[in-house]
Amino acid sequence: MSSSSIDWSDVTKKEARGSNDEDLGEVQEVGQNYVLVQKGMINKRPVT
Repeated sequence: MSSSSIDWSDVTKKEARGSNDEDLGEVQEVGQNYVLVQKGMINKRPVT
């Protein structure tokens, strides 16, 4: 796939996957020379 065929403004908040289907995280920001992803876990259950 050619990079010129990607609409980079549409990838923010989407899942990023590596070449071996590795989970890279969620795209947070796209710059001219980089793609910033965030990966982590959040416990959404209330503490009792």
